[in-house]
Amino acid sequence: MLTLLFGGSPPAFYDAYAASYPLAPGWRGRVDLYNLYHRLDHLNIFGTGCQGRVQAILRRTRKAAAAPVTAELLSHGRLSLDVDSRVARWGGAEVQLTVTEFGILKILLGGPARVFSRDAIIDRLHGPGFAITDRTIDSHVRNLRGKFIALGAHDVVETRAGVGYRLGPCVGGAA
Repeated sequence: MLTLLFGGSPPAFYDAYAASYPLAPGWRGRVDLYNLYHRLDHLNIFGTGCQGRVQAILRRTRKAAAAPVTAELLSHGRLSLDVDSRVARWGGAEVQLTVTEFGILKILLGGPARVFSRDAIIDRLHGPGFAITDRTIDSHVRNLRGKFIALGAHDVVETRAGVGYRLGPCVGGAA
């Protein structure tokens, strides 16, 4: 009878843990679960026990959808990074960065007092063993500095000779 009701093979029966089960092809989560509940309820195939289980699953999915999402914001001086929306700001003005430049800035903001070697930056950006030269990081840092200098920020990234890079004080001003 379920084959006639749903066409093709019948869907997997949903119990109290149905939210963790993979959905059958063509089934789209909560909407289809809601439709399944009403079709089965109309036919009264499984009795009243099915109704409570399906309503519990629908309640859980509503709570998960309504949960507030907290944004990850990193800031240091006048520099701020919104990690979720991938936006960098200098004193309120948005700075357009490439994915790699944003990643480097995020790494430096993760440890403002720490000096990161070029190899450490490569490992954090791409994972260990990724084949790019150290000078590629130098090029990205140069471009990153150029974008902030255009806004009057000369102290975003500091170079530690022979070691690597660290985040500057990010207060602006002359070089």
